[in-house]
Amino acid sequence: MSFPGNIPNATPNQGILLTGNQQSPAQQSTTTGHIIENALGQSTTTNTPPLTTSPIPNPVAASMIQAIVQTILIPGSARPPLQDVLNQWAGNDDNKIEKVALILECTRNQSSRLNLSFSNLTSLPDVFGYPELSHIAELFLYDNQLTALPDSISQLTALRVLTLKNNQLTTLPESIGQLTALQILGLEGNQLTTLPESIGQLTALRILSLEGNQLTTLPESIGQLTALHGLSLDGNQLTTLPESIGQLTALQGLSLDGNQLTTLPESIGQL
Repeated sequence: MSFPGNIPNATPNQGILLTGNQQSPAQQSTTTGHIIENALGQSTTTNTPPLTTSPIPNPVAASMIQAIVQTILIPGSARPPLQDVLNQWAGNDDNKIEKVALILECTRNQSSRLNLSFSNLTSLPDVFGYPELSHIAELFLYDNQLTALPDSISQLTALRVLTLKNNQLTTLPESIGQLTALQILGLEGNQLTTLPESIGQLTALRILSLEGNQLTTLPESIGQLTALHGLSLDGNQLTTLPESIGQLTALQGLSLDGNQLTTLPESIGQL
């Protein structure tokens, strides 16, 4: 089915454009002091910078203390560089090495669009939490062999378009609900049997394409998608629809062909 704005067959050339607890500095200093005391086997005071005035018994202890302080006082400082993580993911796979080049080019050019489609990828690098990628607004991943998404994908908070058509996904991470800027989500041709309740947090979503999966039910939270214009559910295994579907008052297209529905909820009359 097609409805305004739907992109089940879209390609990047179509140019889709849509719009542990934190510690206070004093607590960190106290915690750091205690850890340094343990490492040195001696008492230090947090009022005197231990790395500059306290005696260091040997280079090993000094190196250990420096790493501890950096980890505590500089969040994320222990994370390896983006390119190192990408290279480890790619290994000697020429196909993946090519995708690493595309990702790095995206960071250098600050491009809002990243296309990794038609690549036979079975996994993605868990790098989407790196600030170098936080600008991505359109992510194309269709026609791969992906079976799961990394949790870090939820940190792409600027993401407006995510297409995952024709993969092998069986579940979506609960954290996908953090993509609150998302307007188009294409999941056609996967193996999804359920959707996470957090799907209801995608309140900016306008197009949700789910045809050709194995869905047997929909979560009640789907009724929270009040900006939704198009919902495609063809070719699933649905036997019922949630009563909350009647809350989708902005809906302009609803496709349900090829399911196992015998009744519809009364609330559907509100659409």
